[in-house]
Amino acid sequence: MQNDVFFAQMPPLIVVDIHYMPFNERVRGPTCWANNEGDQKMASKPMTKAQLVAALADETGMDKKAASGALDGIVAIITNEVSGGGAVTLPGVGKIYCRERPERMVRNPATGEQIKKEADKVVKMTIAKALKDSVND
Repeated sequence: MQNDVFFAQMPPLIVVDIHYMPFNERVRGPTCWANNEGDQKMASKPMTKAQLVAALADETGMDKKAASGALDGIVAIITNEVSGGGAVTLPGVGKIYCRERPERMVRNPATGEQIKKEADKVVKMTIAKALKDSVND
């Protein structure tokens, strides 16, 4: 009888609707839950080689086979130059170069063990101001 009196005096509870979402379907970040104007938008998929060849052929007026050969040639030249330690500047796009990283200590995230990582090289790209400005306009 005392329990009935206790529950009668309690304020009503607020019920919240909680949906179960499996872990592999969860999405991080606040932008996934709201669709406001200020939220970040998802980037579209990158252009494929076939799309790039078609756009190059359309822009220059050459056929797709010649455009594909030109693109392959440009990629080969950039690869040879950068792998040899040089740099390539694409006017209006940026500069592609190779940078050496010194030997350093890194941590294995699974075990926490410190490991010595040998010196290596990484490819870097500096974006041209013209491209940055065209994106922000």
